[in-house]
Amino acid sequence: MKRIIQNFLENITLNRKKSNSMSKNIKEEAAVQNINILSSGTMIIGDIKVDGDIRIDGNVNGKIQVKGKLILGSSSYVEGDITCHQADIAGQVKGKIQTKEVLILRNTAKIDGEIFTQKINVEIGAIFNGNCSMSTTTTISQSSIGSREKPQ
Repeated sequence: MKRIIQNFLENITLNRKKSNSMSKNIKEEAAVQNINILSSGTMIIGDIKVDGDIRIDGNVNGKIQVKGKLILGSSSYVEGDITCHQADIAGQVKGKIQTKEVLILRNTAKIDGEIFTQKINVEIGAIFNGNCSMSTTTTISQSSIGSREKPQ
């Protein structure tokens, strides 16, 4: 067993040396992008604030504030208000959605609530029950998406 583990570790070391420059680029890119993931089967009761991007495939009962892009997978369920820069939704949301730029509703999306966005893309099959307000000028303040600046 010890020999198997040692061979495994040696193979990893060799593969790392071969792709050292590539792995550095991937790590640097991930660090710059600041991506967070909430996997399927995970449930959060409470608010979420993210400085970068986040992908949610689990359940959230609370507010979500994202400075970057929010992706809700088809297995996601959110009950609460969402505020973000961009959103790509394939799951279910009960609450208000505010995006500073673009909102994409995939064909598996089910939304019950209000939408405030500049641009919206709704795929055939998406279900939306509520009101939608669109404006070319953003009414979402930076403080509402978790800005570090103090609200005025």
